[in-house]
Amino acid sequence: MKYSSPLKTAMAVLCLAALASCGGGDDAEAGSPVALNLFPTEFGLLAPAGSTCGEAPNAVKVFINGGAGPYTISNPYPDLIATSTNKVEDRGGSFTVSFLGGCTQEAGVGILVKDVLNNQVELTLKFTVADATGT
Repeated sequence: MKYSSPLKTAMAVLCLAALASCGGGDDAEAGSPVALNLFPTEFGLLAPAGSTCGEAPNAVKVFINGGAGPYTISNPYPDLIATSTNKVEDRGGSFTVSFLGGCTQEAGVGILVKDVLNNQVELTLKFTVADATGT
């Protein structure tokens, strides 16, 4: 069967349009359909009454969801908080945050997590001061 040149051109354009609509690439190229978020979003510490000093070291495992990996973890307070890594490769991955003990006058200090698309979210360090009864 022989097709005319205009019909061949139209069919080629339709094929190219169909192939182009298939997409391709990964989240880093196309953007992520899920917003970058962390679980938990806060790292709580109990400080004695009248203080912003934490006593007992504790740790929390933080999971990354959404966005596009790899993820960079920035810790502005390495003397106060330790992170198990500064990079998580894949969505659903995790890192551990440990409180090293010490004091801070900073309200809402935290760990910044940034994905390859430059989206960022913060894990907030939240001090809760005990009342006079110690609770």
